[in-house]
Amino acid sequence: MRDDADVLGFTAHYDRTHYSAYAAMVKKAGFKIIYYSPGFYSSSYAEFFFPLWLCSYIYGIVRFALGIKNLASYNLFLLKKPDGTRDSESFQLYAWQ
Repeated sequence: MRDDADVLGFTAHYDRTHYSAYAAMVKKAGFKIIYYSPGFYSSSYAEFFFPLWLCSYIYGIVRFALGIKNLASYNLFLLKKPDGTRDSESFQLYAWQ
C-alpha cells in the first residue's frame, strides 16, 4: 500500500483491522462504539470466473451465517468520544428515525 500515497494523499496501513483488535483499540483511546455493522460480501473481485465467484460467494454466506465478527470482510463503526462537547441527546442517526 505504500504506492497508494500518491493517490490517497497518505500511506494506508492495514493493521488491527479485524473487529476485536479495532474495538479494543477504540475503547483504549476513549471512544464509545455507538453503532457497528459487519459486511461479509467480498466476491466481486472473482466475477471474471464464475466457479471461483461461486466459491467465494458461498464462503461469504457461511461467514455471515456463523456471525463471527472477526471474519467480516469490512467493518463499519460509528464512534463517539464520551467527553465530547456535543450534546448526546441531540445526536440521532437518520437511519434510526
